[in-house]
Amino acid sequence: MPNTPDTPSGTPHDTRRLRDIIDNISDWIWEVDHTGRYTFSSGQSRPLLGMEPEDVVGRTPFDFMPPGEALRVKDEFARILAEEKPFAGLINRNQRADGSIVVLESSGIPVFDAHGRFAGFRGIDRDITPKGVAPDLRLFQLEAIFSGAPVALGMVDRASRILAVNEAFAQLCGHTAVELTGKRLSEAHPRLPVLCERQLELADAGQPIPEEEIDIDGRYYQALFKAVANPFGEVVGLSAALMDISGRKQAEQSLAIANRELEFRADHDHLTALANRRQLDARLEQEMRRACRTGSHLAVIIFDVDYFKEYNDHFGHLAGDQCLRTIAAALENLFRRPGDLLGRYGGEAFLAILPAINRQGAAALAETARLAIEALALANPAGTPGCVTISAGVATLDDIGHTGSRDWAPLVQAVDRALYLAKQMGRNRIRMV
Repeated sequence: MPNTPDTPSGTPHDTRRLRDIIDNISDWIWEVDHTGRYTFSSGQSRPLLGMEPEDVVGRTPFDFMPPGEALRVKDEFARILAEEKPFAGLINRNQRADGSIVVLESSGIPVFDAHGRFAGFRGIDRDITPKGVAPDLRLFQLEAIFSGAPVALGMVDRASRILAVNEAFAQLCGHTAVELTGKRLSEAHPRLPVLCERQLELADAGQPIPEEEIDIDGRYYQALFKAVANPFGEVVGLSAALMDISGRKQAEQSLAIANRELEFRADHDHLTALANRRQLDARLEQEMRRACRTGSHLAVIIFDVDYFKEYNDHFGHLAGDQCLRTIAAALENLFRRPGDLLGRYGGEAFLAILPAINRQGAAALAETARLAIEALALANPAGTPGCVTISAGVATLDDIGHTGSRDWAPLVQAVDRALYLAKQMGRNRIRMV
């Protein structure tokens, strides 16, 4: 039907003519709903995408993009949808039905229904594929890998301007990649500029840049920097890769805590937290060697809780454990000289190793300890004064006629004999060899 000026407006002829114009202009005209699905496509979808308009409707723009590009553009378009504002210059790469690549520049305006509710976007796509140059699919694939890599990747120039970052890097800084590109590194995160300045100094000096572990907002990252040089070998910037190792660091910290706990348990009594028999024996050997080498004094005191079996029978084992902890704490307060070591020797027995102290000093400490435990006034019906008491045996190297041997067994045997005599003499007393 010929186009005539007097054809009434709104007739089927006008509709066909308008559609013919839309289909034949160079730009692709489209509409999407509020979910981002096409509700209209002009005929330019044929040369641009190799798709009929009816095959485009109902699909999303991301269905025509390579996977990595789709991820990148989807994040950006989600922000555009949320803002419900006009946009322009959204560059995106699309894959035609024959596998070739076309580069499009998208612009659009928001559309609202009769009630003022956001209904979607109406816009155009323009082909900006370089003429006469087939886009390198491998380059697009590499860019998609860069954009979607789980490791934070970025590049900065010498002025600390961000040349490129991927989404993982942007998320680390609480931004999007589009927002950060071209910004100062300080705008990404205040810790990063100082870090990069240090790396640039190393690069300028021709020194290797070591990997670093850095803490950013409570998370740990393994940071690897590489110098970027121009064709003349001049350092013009840095590339950076930051891998989140927070999980590994937490595991390392947990393992370190567990190892310290194991080390502590290996040398300490589980009930009283004092030195255990293993640590006491090792210290006795060490102090015997020192005494033999220097000719210095060495004393040992062994304490034993009087009538402890009767205490347990009367009050129960839980009360007995608490009694031992209370006694351990009271004794520990008395043996605080450098080099002193107090430990649980077994059962209700405690051993104190006292370097550089003579017979009189050791006896005075033992008596002070006996009085301190009696003063706790822990009820024990079996005890003579009606409370928990201790007996003590005291011995020094001089008491056993030490001849220079490094064997500490005779010293412990002597102090054990002294304790036995204190028990035989009525308990709640000290006895010296």
